[in-house]
Amino acid sequence: TRGVDRVVVVTAPGERDEVAEALAPHLPVEGRAAEVEVALVDGGPSRHASEWSALRAVAHHVEAGRTTVVVVHDGARPLASPVLFDAVVTAAREHGEQPLAAAQLAKFSTIAPVLRARFALSLPATGLLISLLEVGGGLLGFVAGLALGRIGYRRALVTGLATLAGCSLVEALATTPAPLFVARGVEGIGYLLVVIAAPTAIAAIASDRDRPRALALWSSFVPVGVAVGGAVTGMGTQVLDATGLLLLWAALLALAVIPALRLPLGTAASRGLALPAPAAWIATFGFGLYTLFLCALTMLLPTFLTEMRGASLATAGLVAAFASLAALPGSAIAMALMRRGALRSGAMMRIVAPALAVTALLAPLVFADIGGWGMAALVAVAVVGASGLVSPLVFARLPILARAAAADDPRIATANGLLTQFGAGGALIGPPLGGLVVGLWGWPGLGIAIALLSLAMLATIALAERIGARPAL
Repeated sequence: TRGVDRVVVVTAPGERDEVAEALAPHLPVEGRAAEVEVALVDGGPSRHASEWSALRAVAHHVEAGRTTVVVVHDGARPLASPVLFDAVVTAAREHGEQPLAAAQLAKFSTIAPVLRARFALSLPATGLLISLLEVGGGLLGFVAGLALGRIGYRRALVTGLATLAGCSLVEALATTPAPLFVARGVEGIGYLLVVIAAPTAIAAIASDRDRPRALALWSSFVPVGVAVGGAVTGMGTQVLDATGLLLLWAALLALAVIPALRLPLGTAASRGLALPAPAAWIATFGFGLYTLFLCALTMLLPTFLTEMRGASLATAGLVAAFASLAALPGSAIAMALMRRGALRSGAMMRIVAPALAVTALLAPLVFADIGGWGMAALVAVAVVGASGLVSPLVFARLPILARAAAADDPRIATANGLLTQFGAGGALIGPPLGGLVVGLWGWPGLGIAIALLSLAMLATIALAERIGARPAL
């Protein structure tokens, strides 16, 4: 790899002789100059301990200024390409710890390098810290939706926003990892309350004619929120440190409590608990399939572009960010289609079926050998755009499929809880499942898997609409 002049190989103590024999042509020998310095060190009882052994072996080079970038490669993934190594080293030299705002997914993603350094977090621990926000939705979405019928929309919104603000404050003041992780986990509960209460409140406030369009607009909250959050945090890094940024988020969230208190919401507590109709369960499961293949595509796309198409990390990150936002036009189109109210089942399926069929046809082409990174990026944007037309229609039809009898029917809250649970579950499972598919069948296998999941989503939505059209018992 260009620019690499020193390699440290870490081996298990019991395997040192075998590894040394295999590395003999590359190890330093008196009288023979080597283009790249290679050293062999003993590892420790854990992966982190082995990484620490390697870092200690190069510490004097770093302190002397001879080494400015250290790249750690897990030998369990031996097929990483030279292109990927080049891209990582180049990006590290060019950007250091400055994050690319367009490639960020949330506030912790943006400041992850700073948090890793401050709290000495491993990469898996950092990933857990970021994903803890979604764990609450993946585990407790249905329960929270069911409980919303008892606690009311305003109380859930205010409690959720206040929890988010309080947790951001704790995160800002944390001096050890433990309170940071605890606050992030509790923050997931606040996030869960907001994302279930908000669409339920929208359904209660909006008129019958405007409700479908309002819910379609709400369906874009994830890409819009990610873009806004990444922009605010990314720009904030220019003038604030991590503590200042987290305090800024705490203040913004605390201010959001004020309009939440003024919303014209009645209480749903008196309406008790209610389960949505079976059609809503099936439709929300279909939405889970959508988030599964969408997250597998968008989260693994940068790796594919750098490893297989030679794109730089900066380019791959920008492409992934743009691809994620490609779902927004779908929400706008769905809102235009529903300007006179909710679409009937047949009309909706005449839109959903072609959109997901196009998704299934295009998905394998993202990973086909038909051009450079530009062609792959263009097809990926088309895939996200085509499938993005479906989710707002699912959101808009959910109160109908749940057989809600009124705008404040608790079935809407429970259905939104299911939507959150399946959606968060798909988001959590998608990237690792996609990685497993790539490991077994290569990148083309991932394209085929996404195509099959999009067709499964189509079948699921068709089944939900068919069951929903039956008369209530």
